[in-house]
Amino acid sequence: MDEITELRRQMAAMKQSLDNYTIVNKQLIRNVMSKRPQGLNWLVTTELITVPFLCVFFFGICIALHISVWIAITLTIACVIDTYLDTKTMRVPQKLISSLPLQELRKYLVRQKRNRKIQFLVMAPLCAAWILWFLLSNLHNDVIFHELMASEGFLWAEIAFVGGTLIICGIVITVIYLKSQRVNDAMINDIDSLDESPESPE
Repeated sequence: MDEITELRRQMAAMKQSLDNYTIVNKQLIRNVMSKRPQGLNWLVTTELITVPFLCVFFFGICIALHISVWIAITLTIACVIDTYLDTKTMRVPQKLISSLPLQELRKYLVRQKRNRKIQFLVMAPLCAAWILWFLLSNLHNDVIFHELMASEGFLWAEIAFVGGTLIICGIVITVIYLKSQRVNDAMINDIDSLDESPESPE
């Protein structure tokens, strides 16, 4: 009987030790994950601060250059919608990382990746069209470019400027998108490292 009692005691101690190890391991995982989305959270915060000034800039340009105010209205609506979506698809609140069960957090991260992809595929072409509209309206403005528009090289300069701007914007948006997806992938891998057999990310 003494041997059985001792064996039970050892097994209980091992179980307690394993439980403590799991708790510590999960806390370490949360600490690591809490640092991963800091850059994205900072980016969204910066976006929230700068968008109002950007919208005022659009209206100021349109009024000063006598361009259709509908351009400013459209761009303002686009910025507000995109910023709102970014708060949902780009930010990973620290509160969720620290309080949500890890498997629920994993599902949230997978779902966020999916929603972010949809946002990218929809908003990127729309943003390109709005930027193109804004640039062409400015470049064809008689107030600033009246004399340049009559020159032979203006068309090629216009194509180069507009094309270069669109390419740069496209590269920046794509880099941010891929970076944000990698952040979510890294956090999902952190959770998977606990060997808990979660569902596979998309």
